Amino acid sequence: MALKIILNEEAYQGMVHQALQLYKQESFGYVIGKRIKRKKTFDYETLAKASIPTRIYPSYDSINQDLETYNRAISFFRRTSLDIIGDFHSHTDFSKRVGKITLSDEDINNIKMNGRYFFSFVLGIKESEAKNVGLMIKNKEIIYVDDFYYGKAKNKKRRLKIRMVAFYLEKSRKKDKEPTVIQAEIEPSSYLLNWINKFSLNKRKKPRSIETLESIAESIDNKEQQED
Repeated sequence: MALKIILNEEAYQGMVHQALQLYKQESFGYVIGKRIKRKKTFDYETLAKASIPTRIYPSYDSINQDLETYNRAISFFRRTSLDIIGDFHSHTDFSKRVGKITLSDEDINNIKMNGRYFFSFVLGIKESEAKNVGLMIKNKEIIYVDDFYYGKAKNKKRRLKIRMVAFYLEKSRKKDKEPTVIQAEIEPSSYLLNWINKFSLNKRKKPRSIETLESIAESIDNKEQQED
């Protein structure tokens, strides 16, 4: 069974906004959240609460990571109950990957460096001929189609399709075998789910809210604040 990520509205919108700001170039940033343990099943799930955009010398196909921003973020969030749980980057139709939502060898090596439960969120951006605009959840990914204006006067319009997926590595039991790339299961938080339902691409079938860990996360935060 794939690992599950509870994706908050702020984290999703932050990643999408940064990707659109650098539409023709790759965006990059870090995702902040926490791992939460269920008492009944004793398994873990991850809550993604926010995203921190960062970039240095971006290009169509790659980006240099800003280690200074990364170290500042780690230093700050160590004082809270949150931590860096992954990173995000975009693949545009101006790059060699043509908006594909797959991991490059460089992406995989980056996950290896950060550990088993480090997630890589990929946003594939391509021009779309879809008739309708809106959002939907399909095959463990979030799809967003909308019209975006660009140019100095913001008078040029382009319809884009943004697909978001999240990956992690599953360690092999065999010593000499490389870890397997697994697509995580993205579950929207209640606020993100309301937004998706409000602007749903599929008017006939809207996703229902599954039990989320937001209330558990809030109770953990409250408990930590009382202990402090």
